[in-house]
Amino acid sequence: MSSVVSMSNHLIRAGFSLTEWEMRIVSAAAAQIRMGQAITSDDWFILSADTAVDLFDVDRSNVYRHLKEVADKLYDRSISYKYSPDGRPHVEREGRYRWVQQVEYRKGEAEIAIKFSSSVIPYLIELEGQFTQYSISDMGKISSPHGQRLLQLLMQFRSTGYMTMSIEEMRFSMNVTDAHAQTRQFTSRVIKVAATAIQKALPHIGLLWKTTKRGHTVTGYAFKFTQSRARDPLTVDFIEGKSDSEQKQIAPKIESPEQERRRKKQEVRDNIMDINDTNW
Repeated sequence: MSSVVSMSNHLIRAGFSLTEWEMRIVSAAAAQIRMGQAITSDDWFILSADTAVDLFDVDRSNVYRHLKEVADKLYDRSISYKYSPDGRPHVEREGRYRWVQQVEYRKGEAEIAIKFSSSVIPYLIELEGQFTQYSISDMGKISSPHGQRLLQLLMQFRSTGYMTMSIEEMRFSMNVTDAHAQTRQFTSRVIKVAATAIQKALPHIGLLWKTTKRGHTVTGYAFKFTQSRARDPLTVDFIEGKSDSEQKQIAPKIESPEQERRRKKQEVRDNIMDINDTNW
């Protein structure tokens, strides 16, 4: 099993919520997929209780219960997504698909086994272009489901260490569009809780965050984080698989219209919220 989970940005930014252990199991299963590996919805991905104990550094006495609970509920978890058909940016549609096609708790073997759904598989294997990678060890250290989701979103911007998202985008990705309707409640009960969980579990990334405003109205959130120390430019990055100097030599990929639209949208946000602002 790889120590790194890879998912397309489309999936990372989709709307879903998983419990702490559901996120761990999904991440552990996805980490078993090698880059470029072809899989189908008939392929099983298995996580034993012994592996879970070692991987997440947890007490064995509760692992069996957690695996059984995930097996009981994961089939009903869904992912919400938005898209514009035929590249028409002003036409937006919404849909949902399941995380898994099948899930089993194998009591005799003390393991859980899942088959990813045919709808989610492309976002785990067709990763030419924009995709996100995160450490399964880091994910396992976070006990807050909101904190786990925030870490996934942040890792899209690992190279810059800076992310801004509007309230609407954050609500959608966190799958809390109905709950905590008021902005103040959403900020305190979701964003603050998520950020605090990361700050406690992963102090090495130095996460800072604040609300962004237009006038007196909160419009979104800005996050800034770093790696704990500088590294030799010839050291191979454990996520990217290349050294910093090698990555600089790689020619940039041609942007698709959708990638260009997202980039320009992010640039507008960056102009509104200066990354060097000291008011964090």
